[in-house]
Amino acid sequence: MKSPFLLILSLFLLASAVRAVNAPTTTKIIIVGDSTVATYELSDAKRGWGQLLPEFLSPKVEVKNLAIPGASAKTFLASEKWPEALASGSGLLLIQFGHNDGKIGKHPGAAAADGEFQDLLLRMIREARQSGLTPVLVTPMHRLKFEADGKLSAELLPYADAIRKVGKEQGLSIIDLYAASGQIFEPLGLEGSMDLNPSDKDRVHFSEKGARLLAALVAADLYKLNPAFTK
Repeated sequence: MKSPFLLILSLFLLASAVRAVNAPTTTKIIIVGDSTVATYELSDAKRGWGQLLPEFLSPKVEVKNLAIPGASAKTFLASEKWPEALASGSGLLLIQFGHNDGKIGKHPGAAAADGEFQDLLLRMIREARQSGLTPVLVTPMHRLKFEADGKLSAELLPYADAIRKVGKEQGLSIIDLYAASGQIFEPLGLEGSMDLNPSDKDRVHFSEKGARLLAALVAADLYKLNPAFTK
């Protein structure tokens, strides 16, 4: 079985054969999302992929990670971080939500995948474009939760599908972290993926190793958009 990092290397090699179409020339990337994306203190066991993404990018690329732990699309739009994102000027806006949006009845910002969640994404896309930003949708990665048959839980699939649907309809680039993470996580299994989480009791958030792996997957797709983004 290939290691996760060999699989990522394969993704980069495949990406090198993809011609960038309408690749943006910006050197600024703004990220909005939830706890799986956010930046944490070094003393914290958790890391978000947005925190590790600069490791894979050209030093000429400026990354502004505005992700908020616990955020859903609805609560992020109501936060002070959304106007800050819109005020960033031209650049790529990476948008990843889904983890908290699906907590119907448990989270104040929850929204149904087949309804309000898509409306919230459309608002983000519309306002980003009006502000001169280029939105790129990112599907939520798999949670490292396994069923009895060894398959990964598909609890976030409705939100990944909703993001794919909106992205296709809007003609946007999509970074399918749900699909890419599933291809790596599932062969590892429960025991083999333990070090990707901050603890064996937290199978939702990621350790530095797990976040770095996810950041590499995001960077591989950014390479397809514009090879100049990555190292």
